[in-house]
Amino acid sequence: MSTQTRKDQAYYHIRAKILNHHLGPGDRVSHRELAREIGVSFTPVREAINQLTSEGLLECSPQRGTFVAELTREDLAELYDIREAQESHAASKIAGGASPSDLAEMERHVQEMRRIIEALGPSEAAPWPPELADRWQLADAGFHLAILRAARNRRALKMVGQYRVMTKIFAQRKTHRPKDDLELVVSEHSAVLAAVRDGNADEARRVMAAHIRRGCTLALAAFDRNRIEQAAGGVPWIVYPHDLEERIEAME
Repeated sequence: MSTQTRKDQAYYHIRAKILNHHLGPGDRVSHRELAREIGVSFTPVREAINQLTSEGLLECSPQRGTFVAELTREDLAELYDIREAQESHAASKIAGGASPSDLAEMERHVQEMRRIIEALGPSEAAPWPPELADRWQLADAGFHLAILRAARNRRALKMVGQYRVMTKIFAQRKTHRPKDDLELVVSEHSAVLAAVRDGNADEARRVMAAHIRRGCTLALAAFDRNRIEQAAGGVPWIVYPHDLEERIEAME
């Protein structure tokens, strides 16, 4: 196995532990223990930790050691602010200029989300089976990344993809999700797609900005609930499949 492959193995192993909250915010990260867990030498673990530190998921202090980043409520709001600026600009930029294949990819993700809602059944508080939750995450991420990819801005694509990873730290466990919320997400995605297809740059920007702003409001509310549940000794964190984020990253 090459050095780069060992480093990638260590990187995805550590990141999965963070996203699945086997390593929580503020937890110390042991280079030696991770190397033993993964079955690699100290060097690829150090390189993986350096990358995760540059991405904001870890924090290193010469005096204290390495810890999982403790992102604040303000950090979360800032991440959504950056997403709103980047993605609303991208939607405006591609309005009237997206290729048929770009439009088809966006439409494919919207239709997948519609199929998921249909699969949930007629109940008002829709059951949220893990396999459907995974499909929803992939379709939602795929729609947003398709717009950024159509805008041909590789840096924005990488940045927003990473911000989506960081916001997973605040994800809340959901056994049910109101169907009207899911349907509103699909409606907003459809409105963005229609504006892009019609060449209405102002409308594409407006709808995308409003969509991300609403997502921020929900994420901040979930953050507050997580902190309350944590303080009460609950287990608010959702556990993602080990490869879900890798599958989202593959869309970038």
